[in-house]
Amino acid sequence: MNNEELGDVESVELKLKLDATITVTSNGQPSEWIKPGVEGKIVWRRVPTESETVAGYVYIQEKMLQPMLEDLVVQYRNQLAEARRKG
Repeated sequence: MNNEELGDVESVELKLKLDATITVTSNGQPSEWIKPGVEGKIVWRRVPTESETVAGYVYIQEKMLQPMLEDLVVQYRNQLAEARRKG
């Protein structure tokens, strides 16, 4: 699809969302729910090139989503250690 096929484009938005749920069950009961989420968005005031779109995706992934995933792993390990202490 080229710019002519898109008509008069005012903007293009790339939005990525990530939600996660972790449930630690101990003695048959859920002991903790972790539900972090993150959303990243980039808006161009024109049709971006393919390389700009890729760069936008990579930026959102590395600067927004990846830190949340790293935090999620830490939370998960902490909850698991707590469940073991209680168990």
